[in-house]
This record gives sequence, structure tokens and C-alpha cells, in this order.
Amino acid sequence: MKPLVQSRIFLAGSALFLLCTVACSGGRSSGSSAAASCRQSPDSATWKAVLGYIKDANPYPQRFLSAALTDSALPDVGVEALQEKGPTYFYPPDSAGRAKVRKNMDDIGPYTSLLVAWHGLSREADTALVVRLSGAYVGGKYEGKGAPLRVFRFRCTDGRWTLTTAADEKKS
Repeated sequence: MKPLVQSRIFLAGSALFLLCTVACSGGRSSGSSAAASCRQSPDSATWKAVLGYIKDANPYPQRFLSAALTDSALPDVGVEALQEKGPTYFYPPDSAGRAKVRKNMDDIGPYTSLLVAWHGLSREADTALVVRLSGAYVGGKYEGKGAPLRVFRFRCTDGRWTLTTAADEKKS
């Protein structure tokens, strides 16, 4: 064979080998697959944070309230998490609406009721995020008792949001 033809065959073979290697590798590059999969909706982290907040509440609530029409309102997935744990009411911002909700709850019975407030979700990196929640007891013998502002930190592990820490936020 002529040297020029051999070079072209070698070059074409090398290029074909490289293409096959890249195609068969699944497209994984160092660390980017975890970041890409966690760019999905952080709803699962919100869900886990709300359930964790309820679990750690003392006293343990028997029914729940979510602020309505305010910046403290839980996202839909947070309200769904509350509903999974027990009766859930929307707590309106106006006093007349609140009085109606309180009367309805009083008519049902003196159950421990926790208003869960949303303080937001923030990304610390492509693979880390933080959910902040607080609360207050409404009605009954725990009326007005505050529940702490808690910080829930998540990391993306194997394409899923995994809770790494949950702690009361320190006041500065």
C-alpha cells in the first residue's frame, strides 16, 4: 500500500474507534451527569423537608395550616405533603378569613394545629440546595407557641435529592 492511503485508513479507523468509544460510554463526563439530573424540579426536596419539619415538631401536630396568598405560602408539593399527614387548612391573610378557619377548627375539636411557613428554597450549587421552614401553633392550648426556623440541606446523590442535614437556623 502507498503511505498516503495507509495514513488515511489509519486516521479513519482511529476516528471511527473514538466515535464508538464516546457513543458506547453513555455520554458520561466527569461529574456532569449528577448535576444534569438534579436540574430537575426540586419538588422531592421540598416534600422531604416539609415531612421532616412535621416529624420534628414538638408538640406533634394533629392538623396543619398553610398560609394562603402570602410569600409564606408553601408550594403545592408542600401542601400535598401536609395533606398526607393530616387535615390541612389554608390560613388566609385577612382577619375575617382567619376567624372562619379558627371557628371551623374549634367546632371540630381542640387538636394541636401547626401553621407551616415557607422561607424559600435556594441552590447552593448544581448539586446542593437548601429549604427553610418555620411554624407557629394556632388555637388550643399551644396558641401562639412558635416552632423554630429550620434549615434542610440536600445533596444530589445518584440523581436524587438526599437530605444531608436538618437544623435550627441560628439567630444572628
